[in-house]
Amino acid sequence: MTSVVVEPEILAPGAELARGYVVVEHLSRGKLLDAYDVWSDERDCRCVVKAIRPDRLHERRGRLRLRNEGRLLQELNHMHIVRAYELIERPHPILVMEALPGVTLEYLLDEDGAQPPQFVALLGRHLCSALHYLHGKGWLHADLKPGNVVLSLGIARLIDFSLARRPGKGHRGAGTRDYLAPEQARGGYADESADVWGLGAVLWEAATGERAFCHEDDESYAQLEQRAERVASRADLPAELAAAIDVCLDPLPSARPTILQLAAVLDAQL
Repeated sequence: MTSVVVEPEILAPGAELARGYVVVEHLSRGKLLDAYDVWSDERDCRCVVKAIRPDRLHERRGRLRLRNEGRLLQELNHMHIVRAYELIERPHPILVMEALPGVTLEYLLDEDGAQPPQFVALLGRHLCSALHYLHGKGWLHADLKPGNVVLSLGIARLIDFSLARRPGKGHRGAGTRDYLAPEQARGGYADESADVWGLGAVLWEAATGERAFCHEDDESYAQLEQRAERVASRADLPAELAAAIDVCLDPLPSARPTILQLAAVLDAQL
């Protein structure tokens, strides 16, 4: 007999998520967290709130991850990184962030497919700026992917810092499978070059409309077995831009460019 998994209820529009924050609509549900579009009485505007799923309230991992993300975002102040307004601790932690007009890069690529070279270069330049700032604070984003980039009024903004961490040895496969640098997939030492790899995977997809690596199961990591196909085989790009994306996806971390080296190449394309 097959058991039926019942998902916990999602808060309906009009419900009060916390004092002064009224649900407008539910945005997404992950393994640990829910995201809501809410109205803030204090700010007289809409915000985005991350909250622990009702069936995960007992798990320390979710509380810890949300608190870490909130505390980090409150320390950051950059035009290409989403802003956090406050972290409310009781009775359960919720993170209140700015609501960004626009769509995710994932949505854009699903709707329109491959983007022109100028778009790819500008996207990369915006994300290089965010990552240079983040790395300067001693943090890795560690989960770069099109779903974590919002295109807002012509500006790319990096969101979802729930897996952000310091450089060092990590857990095997921590992140999103198709976008993990090989060293992340192994659970080895990861530093800023892991984010360079993730950025390369994002730009490869923006240029081609396809993923550089696409996994059909939860066991294998194709990036541990082969290099990414040359981006020029799937997209018509200037040679310098294509070469920059390819080298970001080098399996050897030391062979990848630094963020500033990549930014210089992208600047030349704009």
